[in-house]
This record gives sequence, structure tokens and C-alpha cells, in this order.
Amino acid sequence: MKPFWVLAAWAAAFAAGAQTDVPGDAAAGRMLYRDTPQLRGSLQACAQCHPNPLNQRRGITLLDQQDHIRCAIQGGCGGATLAVYPYGAMAQFQGLVSGADIQHLARYIREPEVSAAWPRLTMAKLDVGSRPLGEATSFAVTLENRGERAFALRSLSLQGLGAADYEAQSGDCPATLPAGGQCALQVTHRPQCAVERAAQLRLSHDGPPVDLLLRLQGRGLGLERPEWQTEPAAQLDLGTALDTARPLLLRNACGGTLGLAHWRVEGPFVVQGDAASCRALGAEQSCGLQVSRRLDGGAPEALRPSQGALWLVPADGSPERRIALEAAALPPALLRTTPLSALPDTAVGASQSADVARLENTGTQEAWLSQLRSDAGAFALESPSAEHCREGQVLAAGRSCLLRLRFAPVAPGEQRMQVQVLA
Repeated sequence: MKPFWVLAAWAAAFAAGAQTDVPGDAAAGRMLYRDTPQLRGSLQACAQCHPNPLNQRRGITLLDQQDHIRCAIQGGCGGATLAVYPYGAMAQFQGLVSGADIQHLARYIREPEVSAAWPRLTMAKLDVGSRPLGEATSFAVTLENRGERAFALRSLSLQGLGAADYEAQSGDCPATLPAGGQCALQVTHRPQCAVERAAQLRLSHDGPPVDLLLRLQGRGLGLERPEWQTEPAAQLDLGTALDTARPLLLRNACGGTLGLAHWRVEGPFVVQGDAASCRALGAEQSCGLQVSRRLDGGAPEALRPSQGALWLVPADGSPERRIALEAAALPPALLRTTPLSALPDTAVGASQSADVARLENTGTQEAWLSQLRSDAGAFALESPSAEHCREGQVLAAGRSCLLRLRFAPVAPGEQRMQVQVLA
């Protein structure tokens, strides 16, 4: 029998390499060197004992400098070009600085002339206390630039379970804060729930790559009531995932008891979960569902982009919650076949089976073997074990399966066939 053909599409992917951010590393090192207590909680900063970073240069290379800092912290090392620290002269930094921190410190010591911004909040946590539900109270938070270069304040964002209780505005802060300048951000607390809730205020800027985070905490006073919260909030994108379900978290973000009666799904999606665990959620309790693409209807329908919705029906009769569901078009699979053997000559009325080829997914995306079909009645595809290809199978990137055929001729003579794989 002649070899058969597997029809498949082809795709290619390219990746770009990362580059070192020298100014950013030096700027991050500058902040660690001068303000370690604020950044890492140490009782001392490097600059308290070594005000001039130029005097701390050791060795020839940046790696020498990193070894010098590491030895100073850990002790027991050193060499001809490095100072010897038998006990660890900077042992107070053990457990406070990471390998990346040491790299940043070394970069700053080698290149302290790099002019950098130095954004800093004067507090790390703001406890706004207790307020009646819906009552707004504003607080000022000071933002400083202790560097030698201006930085731009790009955005303020709130995250966390209690994010809805807070608002953040730039206050009197300009779009660009000059070196040595300071301004006041405005944080407003308007509690929505009669429980204590926390959030984080994140400041995005174009300075060195160090997060500016302010922890917020406050409590609402009033009658407890449940509040729906889902993650993601309004839309779940499955991308090109095939057999990998995406999680959807349901949470009671307030007080009282929240219950989910049932859910319903629109579109080519499947939702699985333990409905019983979602029927009585107390304050800050949660349950989870799993959403996946439904693979049926044949390749032409499943390969297209898909839209749908998940409707969550509360047990208390409150309005249903809608989560939009989306799935991207499946990329072409990158399949390769390796012939293994041909089917032996077989008498009319008898039948024989053999593994005739290996089908391998050599791409970076999953491949769905939606249809395996033969164009000749004397041949049939078989799948006696898990390692054999089967219709509807999802073949992960780098995985393979065996194509097994059964030959049962009904007439003498050579017979040919073609196997078509829609993926």
C-alpha cells in the first residue's frame, strides 16, 4: 500500500530577547544605597557608613563589585582584589537584599554619576478608621522626589478586595515632579460594606523600576449586606486554550450571606464547578468555577472566534450577573508525520491492523484533531490505547500519537487511501 498523506497548516513564532536596563538598575541601586530603611526595613542604610559610593569600588568588573557586596553581607570570603570580611561587616542586610538588589547596588557604585529620579511615599500604610456607609472622607498622602531628575506620575490604580471603597486623585501633584519636589496625593474613603476591607494604591511613574505601594485599610459602619465580586469582573478571555480550563472566582466581598442558585451558559463553552460550595458565601468567602471551550460541531465552527456569556443567578432574587466569554480563533497547527510501516497484504474477507505512522505536534500551540477520516471503505482508523490518535483529541505542543489502521479488503488488487486530519 502506498504511503498516506496528512493535510495540515503551518505557522511560525518568533521571540525577542530582553535587554539590560543600565540606567534603571543604577537608579534602583541608588535608592537602596541611600534609603534602605524605607525600602527594606533595615536599621541602617549603606550611605550612613559609606557616604561616597566612589570609595566602595572594588575589583575590575561589575561582577567583582557584586562579589564585594555579597562578601560584606555574608562574610568569610574575599581575595586579592577584594576586601576580606571574616564576619560580615554588613550582616544586618542578610535576608533583606536579593541577588537582584546586589546587582543594582553594584551598578550604582560603579556608575553613581547616573542621574536618576527617586520617587518616595512618606508612608507605607494608611489606616482610615471607621466611617458610616457611603460617607466620604479625604486624606492627604505626600509624594517626594528625593533624586536629581524629574519623574512623571503616569497613573494611580487601586487593587484588592476593598478597592471599591477608595478613590485616588493626583491632588496638587503636577504631571512631572521636579527633583527635590513634593506634593500631596488625595485618597478618599467611602465605605460600601459594614466590614473591614483593605486595598492597595499603586503609583505608576517613569522613574526607576521600584513599585510605589500604599496599603489602605478602613471599615464601614452600618447594616451588613452581601456584595457580588467576580474575578475577572466582567469578561473572561480563553484565548486559544483548548483543553485548559480558565478559572472564574466568585466572592462575597461584603457582609451577610450570598448564595448562587444556578448558572446558565450561552455559546460554545462549558462551565464546571461545585454548585453547593457557592450557595452560602459569608463575608469574604469565595468559590470557584472552571470555564473551557466546547469542542464540538466540527472544525469549521470550532476554529473560528467564539463569543458567549455566563449568567450567574443569585438565590435571593437579585439581578443576574453577566460575564462575557470569548475565545480566539485557533492558530494553524504545525503537524508532522513519520511513516512507521505499511499494512501487510491481506486476504479478501480478512482484516489486519498496524501502526502505520506517528503524528507529532511540532508547533508551540495545542492542536485539535477534530476529524480523522479515510476516503476508502476498506480502511478504518483505530484507537486501542491512549497513545493512539483519536478523533476529538487535543494534541499538546511537543506531543505525538500513533496512527493505527485496520485493512479489511472486499476485492482483490492494490488499494489506496488518504487520511485527512483537520486540526
